[in-house]
Amino acid sequence: MIKLFTQTSCNSSRKARQWLRDHEVQFEEQNMTNVAPTPAELKHILSLTENGIDDIISTRSRAYPKIAAQLPNMSLNDTLAMLCAEPRLLRRPIIV
Repeated sequence: MIKLFTQTSCNSSRKARQWLRDHEVQFEEQNMTNVAPTPAELKHILSLTENGIDDIISTRSRAYPKIAAQLPNMSLNDTLAMLCAEPRLLRRPIIV
């Protein structure tokens, strides 16, 4: 089954949700505003990417400039913990 990670205020999330419904694709939605992804979910998502963290982190997020300098020096576990604590740093929607 497809899992759709969304954010309430995100226009792209609304469009992805509507596209899936219009095409009668079954999916499970997880609103990252209410329920942040777990480190295990993020590791699974990362395993599907080509460029790792760069593919899932939103450089347009207002919070990104605060952490940008720290990212290259952070361990994977520390990065995942930070993304779980601040899911607004993730690109959205994420479709798995």
